[in-house]
Amino acid sequence: HLSRYLELMLQTLATAFWGTVFAFIAAAIIAPYASRSLSPNKITYRLARELLNFMRAMPDLLLALIFVTAMGLGPMPGVLALAVHTAGFLGKFFAENMERVPAGKYEALASVGAGFTQTIVFAAWPSMLREAVANTLYIFDRNVRMAAVLGLVGAGGIGLELHDTLRLFKYNYASALIIIILATIIII
Repeated sequence: HLSRYLELMLQTLATAFWGTVFAFIAAAIIAPYASRSLSPNKITYRLARELLNFMRAMPDLLLALIFVTAMGLGPMPGVLALAVHTAGFLGKFFAENMERVPAGKYEALASVGAGFTQTIVFAAWPSMLREAVANTLYIFDRNVRMAAVLGLVGAGGIGLELHDTLRLFKYNYASALIIIILATIIII
């Protein structure tokens, strides 16, 4: 069943990839508002921080169960569960990176009339790009592992097949699946 298992692993990788992409987009939008140095006011800052805290606090498995119940079995509930949970982490990482940018860069742009978006694009992101890439790659690695686990609750991919083989006591097939998951994680 190797070709089927590799196809399921590709589905798991796609789930992790799209979960990471959606998390990155959400985090990039929320993070400037959750940064003390960029947020327009204290209320916006607190709301953005609490939203990121809520997203981080919701476990992947619980979110996957909610989305599987709402949408049915398949990889899309897994993508959404990973996106919501890890957007909280990425948003926090990005906001803290934006706070570490020297204030002089923000002030220089403000002095020449740059707006909020221009300040983010031309001061915040260039200054924190290396950390943002590292954090995003870390989240992708984590999401690959979690996408395999989310399959256990019906979110598609190789985890669902692993659950079925273990439930039917087919340990030789389960071992093959575990080796494929392990090899993929080592390669990443």
